[in-house]
Amino acid sequence: MAENKTKPTETSVAAFIDGLLDQTRRGDAKALVKLMASATGEKPTMWGPSIIGFGSCHYKYDSGREGDMPIAAFSPRKAATVLYGMTGAPARRCCSLSSASTPSARVASTSRSSPM
Repeated sequence: MAENKTKPTETSVAAFIDGLLDQTRRGDAKALVKLMASATGEKPTMWGPSIIGFGSCHYKYDSGREGDMPIAAFSPRKAATVLYGMTGAPARRCCSLSSASTPSARVASTSRSSPM
């Protein structure tokens, strides 16, 4: 099975945010760090080159695929800031996910259960 590409890194969150070219996106990122740190009680960590995550949860699918992911995260991408969060799991608990579950969701997309 392929290894997950998105892992915690030693890269500085502050340096990553300071390197964002768009001033509005930079301000939004700083506000999101404060909000998510307060909501999760966790310090921010870079996950891969462009995701700022908070906390960590180990997951395992029915298929046997497993890995670690942040409990909550965001990525200030060029087109939009994307928010990620655990779905279908009680707060502060790591989980086993069925193959029908998704460990993260893009806020801009609609819920499977809600009609467009």
